[in-house]
Amino acid sequence: RISVITFVILFALSPLLTSVYGVLGLIGAYLVANASGQVYSSYYARRRFKIQFDNYALLKIYAAAILASVVPVLMLTSFGFSILMSAAFGGVLYVFTYLTLLPLIRVVSVPELDQAYYATRSIPFFKGIVGFVIGYQQRLLHYFS
Repeated sequence: RISVITFVILFALSPLLTSVYGVLGLIGAYLVANASGQVYSSYYARRRFKIQFDNYALLKIYAAAILASVVPVLMLTSFGFSILMSAAFGGVLYVFTYLTLLPLIRVVSVPELDQAYYATRSIPFFKGIVGFVIGYQQRLLHYFS
């Protein structure tokens, strides 16, 4: 059902929004379609399985994601980078900003970071990357607590 809802909304909105806004319209149609599927799946999970969501924590996660996108968008619209450079630099800047905001607005806590580290420490590829990111976020939590 979720896939059908997402497909129908994407199928209906894509031509309309793409003809008016181009690629940005297609991206908007994709976001609306996927958000609709997520809303339905959340509703279904609550009704069928009595699952409760921490709406405040979810709101903080979405706020961090939106705020993290502001910095790259402002920076990339101010400078005349090529598309490849914009994608690469904007992506790195977004991830850095997002990972910085998570501990600053208290989306993650020290015990959660410890748990994430212990869950990924046995995977060699993730050990270095996750260790660096978690260490960075723990330092932010300690510094701003």
